Amino acid sequence: MAHWDTEYTFSMPMITPTYDAAANGELRLSALLRWQQEIGERQTKKYQMDWRSLAAAGVAFVLARGCGVIHRLPVHGEAVTLQTWSDHIHGVQFFRGYRLLDAAGEKLTESMASFALVDVNTHRLCRPSVIDRHGLPTAPQETACPLPPALKDLPPLEAVGEWTVRHSAVDFNRHLNNTVYADLLCDFLPAAVREMPPKEYALQYLTEAREGDTLTLYYGAAGEHHFVEARVGETRIFVGRLTV
Repeated sequence: MAHWDTEYTFSMPMITPTYDAAANGELRLSALLRWQQEIGERQTKKYQMDWRSLAAAGVAFVLARGCGVIHRLPVHGEAVTLQTWSDHIHGVQFFRGYRLLDAAGEKLTESMASFALVDVNTHRLCRPSVIDRHGLPTAPQETACPLPPALKDLPPLEAVGEWTVRHSAVDFNRHLNNTVYADLLCDFLPAAVREMPPKEYALQYLTEAREGDTLTLYYGAAGEHHFVEARVGETRIFVGRLTV
């Protein structure tokens, strides 16, 4: 059962299910992001900062960037503990941290995400002061994961395929759920890269993609860093980096 470890850290025990395991038996990157999305909702609900509470106030959190350090991914059936905390607020960005621990308490993954608060009608950025944070405890914690970077100065990219947003990939915000982009990142990498153990990931969300949009995917590499970018026409939607 989910519980508070400390005033700042919220935990949720997990067992890697069959449907979240990749072909090699390890947790999919997109599943890790889904877990992180869920535990963040559970923690913030206590402080009336979950999706439903914010929607009633006419605002919503949107994920701007995310990154993570992967020490090891859990395998199918492995019991693990997922932790999250509200790390800090800087300007208009809310930073949230995550870590995944094995049964012995060793760190498997360490992640960080940045969110922005937007008006649900105008989609304009809002200052943190527009909401009452209801005492949500916020404090930076030590982590091997840096703050989510801006993915700029990409290597040359070439088109590698197309993908259309279907109804099953759209969430209650009426756009492509952010966790699905991790599948796009992995699916459009060269097969040889997909077989290599991942060390780090970084994701940057630029524009919403909606049901019916057809995304063109582009790939490029610079050393151990592999990039996938999604565009609708000339509009950049997303860029991801996987380090192997």
